[in-house]
Amino acid sequence: MDTLLKAIKELKISGTPEEERDFDYFKNRMIEQLREEEREVLRQLHAHSPGSLTHSVMVARDVEYIAKRMGLSDDTVKALTIAALLHDVGKVDIHNEILNKVSSRELAEVWKEFFPDKPLPQGDLRDAVTLRQVVDHKGRKAADKKRYVLLFEQWMKDKGLSRFMDLPFYDYIKHHQEASKDILSKIGVSQEVVEYAAGHHPEYFSDSARHKLPRECHIIDVADKFNAIIQSEGMREHISKESRTQALNIIAHELKHDMGVFHSFEKRALRILVERYLPPEVRGDVIPTAKKLIMHMKVHLMRMQKYAGEKYEDADVKEARRLLALIAATLALSNEFGHVLDHSIESSLEYYKIELEDVLRAA
Repeated sequence: MDTLLKAIKELKISGTPEEERDFDYFKNRMIEQLREEEREVLRQLHAHSPGSLTHSVMVARDVEYIAKRMGLSDDTVKALTIAALLHDVGKVDIHNEILNKVSSRELAEVWKEFFPDKPLPQGDLRDAVTLRQVVDHKGRKAADKKRYVLLFEQWMKDKGLSRFMDLPFYDYIKHHQEASKDILSKIGVSQEVVEYAAGHHPEYFSDSARHKLPRECHIIDVADKFNAIIQSEGMREHISKESRTQALNIIAHELKHDMGVFHSFEKRALRILVERYLPPEVRGDVIPTAKKLIMHMKVHLMRMQKYAGEKYEDADVKEARRLLALIAATLALSNEFGHVLDHSIESSLEYYKIELEDVLRAA
């Protein structure tokens, strides 16, 4: 079987049998809609970064779901879904030593290595160090630094990307979006699909340029961020794989930070994802986890009251604080979107929030 078809057909979502059947139907429809040229660039993406292909399929699935529920035309839904599937083909220009492998902690190490007398700068560290500095730093950890750096530089030269070596590291990361645009244009993808794919990171643009993007780009942006967090694919290895609840909270914060305020179209897209994932995730994960932890800590509290010197395990305290913060953020998120969670769920979260606060007071 074709490597691309095999990779896509093998993808699962760990859902119910009905959800898996719907996902299989979605994948089959997507494959049938693709032209051979589009399949070929996805084969190249899969060969370069299998995780990026997985991510792209999952983004396309959520984009189709959102677009349909926004009432967009069938043609627009189809174009958006194909754009979502193809949006990251430009990552073939991002070296595998960079793709998925540079954390914020490592960037801080790079800064300290090259600027030992200067404090960490405010803002995004990806703008503060160059690609060459990152490569030199990673080379020092390799068995043969000289060979590591030479091979990296030769790969960049062969790709025609040497200009990025002395530019900010973030410029190179952002290049994948422009590379996607170039690749898709060259293989004759429709202009509509190209525009959607080439605007999937609105935050990469200036304010004036951002306002000129098709508003539908914001749908891909929301789905892209969401799946990057829950899958830890793309450029987010530094964020451990998160639950859908945490991902939705992170996205709401990021979108406000990137744009200052929610773009109205973006907010509608996020609301649909919140409605799709938040209630079942809260019922199936957050509430049971909180209930179990509270019972465990209350038993421990009884021992603490009986035996001097007993105390909570550090891991329990850390988890309780994490859950408390997550519940508070989830309640705020539900409120932001007009109480997406029904009253009984919100009441349960409020109750467990109080319970966690009580057990933590004894820590």
